[in-house]
Amino acid sequence: MSKIKASNIVLLLGVFFIIFTRVYLLSADAPVNLTGMQGPATDPPVYTSYARNQVLFDEAQPFGSERYILFVNSLPTFVGKYLFEIIGTGRVQFNLMAVLFNLIGLLFFSLSLKRGGLKHYAGWGTLILGVNYVFMMLNRLPFLENSVVTLLLVGTYFLLSSERRIKILIAGLLFGISTFFVKMLSAFIIPAAISYLWIKNYVEGRYPKTSILSTGMLLAGFISVAIVWIFSIYLPNKELVDIYLAESTTAIYGRPIILDGIRILIESIMRFGNDNYLFPLMPFTVLSVILFFIVFFAVPRKGAFRLSRFRELPVESWFFIAWLVFGILALFPWNYRPLRYAMLLIPAFAGIIVSIPLWQPPRVGKNFKTSLRIFPLFLWMILINLIVTAVIFHFEKPYQIPPVYPVVISVGILCFLTVFWLLRRKPDCVQKFCGSNSAKTTFGTIMLIILFFNIYLYGNWLPKAQFSSDVASKDIARITDEKAVIAGSYASALTQNNKLRSIPYFFGVTFEHDPALFDKYPITHLALDIGQNDLLTRYYPEISKGSTLIYTYWIRGQPVCVYNIVAGSENPEARQYDFSLFEKAVIDYKLDNMEKSTRHYKEFKQKYPESQAGYYLAGLLCLRRGDIDCFIKYNEMIIDTDPTNSLLYAQFGGFLEKLGKKYYQLAFEKYRKGLEYDPHNSTLLEAISRIKSRL
Repeated sequence: MSKIKASNIVLLLGVFFIIFTRVYLLSADAPVNLTGMQGPATDPPVYTSYARNQVLFDEAQPFGSERYILFVNSLPTFVGKYLFEIIGTGRVQFNLMAVLFNLIGLLFFSLSLKRGGLKHYAGWGTLILGVNYVFMMLNRLPFLENSVVTLLLVGTYFLLSSERRIKILIAGLLFGISTFFVKMLSAFIIPAAISYLWIKNYVEGRYPKTSILSTGMLLAGFISVAIVWIFSIYLPNKELVDIYLAESTTAIYGRPIILDGIRILIESIMRFGNDNYLFPLMPFTVLSVILFFIVFFAVPRKGAFRLSRFRELPVESWFFIAWLVFGILALFPWNYRPLRYAMLLIPAFAGIIVSIPLWQPPRVGKNFKTSLRIFPLFLWMILINLIVTAVIFHFEKPYQIPPVYPVVISVGILCFLTVFWLLRRKPDCVQKFCGSNSAKTTFGTIMLIILFFNIYLYGNWLPKAQFSSDVASKDIARITDEKAVIAGSYASALTQNNKLRSIPYFFGVTFEHDPALFDKYPITHLALDIGQNDLLTRYYPEISKGSTLIYTYWIRGQPVCVYNIVAGSENPEARQYDFSLFEKAVIDYKLDNMEKSTRHYKEFKQKYPESQAGYYLAGLLCLRRGDIDCFIKYNEMIIDTDPTNSLLYAQFGGFLEKLGKKYYQLAFEKYRKGLEYDPHNSTLLEAISRIKSRL
């Protein structure tokens, strides 16, 4: 029996880790340190809601709302209709579809690398991509970008194995589906693929005619899908599609701010947008690529830049380089650039990193033969960033760069310029500091650092995983009637684990508000965050005046208010809504009718003995009776329904503070416990600072 290599064991463990991290705790929220935006909580449920509706109600749009017509006709909706018929509906099932897409994409990424010059590093490239913390966490949620990446990677497999032009045609078809039936931003893959085809034919010594024919086949596949989309989706729904595309670019988010100055441009690149920081979340992946580019272009060559430089790397490497370049050009101009867009770039980073040990630089000096002997000079920068980034994750949110970070970047640039000068002027001197196996040593070191860093991030998140969306979408079905129709930004999120109907509508994130919204649709409830409450009052004052707040869920660190709006609605179907026992109890409580409220609550408790909102109301009833111990007991029970939700501890601590000095110590303990699950939460940090001064 042949001896098992240690590298094979590492790869097998990597495969297990990749699968485990995607299926374990699949109902969990996206980590709070991933992005400061609420997209991970609100957007994926919208994308799966149409397939859910089809399975539960036999129609994708039960109320005929065609606002998001592109989502209705997207690939995830098409796949979801059949998948959810088999596995059922629910948050776990919706997320499982995302995982299946992702695993298929990783498989084809590995197969793509095995097709050419990168084949000896295919497993390592897949491992780099699979363990990436950003890629891993975002691919546990059914974002559109998830299926885009899968289609791009499957298309890449056919493109890189294009011995026959029919495979190039298939690649064009897949790229067209990803662009027109999932996400139009993915169109950047076409110029990247064309660049690859021309470089490949040049390196292989083929005539330009071959490149023209290959490009024609690629475009034929892409344009074929475009024609189908234009006649089946765009022309029948031109106005709706135009409005959506305008909202997604400049109509809402305005002129690109990167045009306002070089400082804003640099900050935007570092953050990958206004509210995201891609670099601190995957610093060594990004840094390794930057270093490689610096070294690649720093090595002196005789004469000016020559096309022969394309032969120094496997031709497949140039596809991933083109993917990254055109991807950045496509994504960076827009003000709205959520972190999930980075998923479209991460496979390119992985493909470039596995090119590092395969680079064959030109001969420099008498003995400069070994590839990448110069590269280890940059390793110390990676190690310094490991320390600095660890400090950031302990003391700062990843999307809040501390003052020390610009200093480190500045020092790094100075070092790059110094080494660049040495490579140009003293190549033989540089060689003396490098070993003969530097290529493998460098790549191995990079791999270890990337693996360690991403496993550290995952391990750090695991005990702090929150499940607020899962808990809330189960609880809301208990506190409302089965005929409730929920609208708002969190409508789809709150109907994942139940059979309530929803209409996704994002107040303030629309080209213009719909004045007939509540007349057209039988909306009985709204699920809004704090910012949208003001917009509701501005645009729909009568609805706002007639609304009753029945409960506030804390979802991924944000308060989500659930309102019953029947009293303010003129819609005849909505007016027929039968209030639930919980809602009757809440309304009676607000009217100061404690006897009726208590009676309704007891009936509700018999039907639903375990309800977060029910415990909250029970606590208020205890407090109204002056029974503090009972109040505390029910608030403890609220936390038990979602024990890692940091803001439930903040809510409890706030109640205790209001009860007086006797309960300050207990409030402090609750704040401190909540901080364990979200160490950077500003609400908890401020509360701890405040109460410490009172103890």
